[in-house]
Amino acid sequence: GEALRGQGFDLWTAADCAEGVDVYDRFWPLIDIILCDTQSTGVNDTAVAALRRVNPSVRLCLMCNDNSSATQVASRHFGALRAFDQSLDSL
Repeated sequence: GEALRGQGFDLWTAADCAEGVDVYDRFWPLIDIILCDTQSTGVNDTAVAALRRVNPSVRLCLMCNDNSSATQVASRHFGALRAFDQSLDSL
């Protein structure tokens, strides 16, 4: 978060999906995109549906350290438009 703030971005943080939905519900007009670590926050259908009820055009960036085909299928289930395989080894 501090790295993004250091680049001039406004940032709201949440410890998990439930808190994230609450933050988005309160501040969604000010939020352009949600960055979400799918492994640590427990992203599920209920959370994604709740975000879409607040704003059907919500933009989510679902991040994960697992690029297996099962993870890609799960991401598509949540509405992912594409998956990127950007391992830290290639940076």
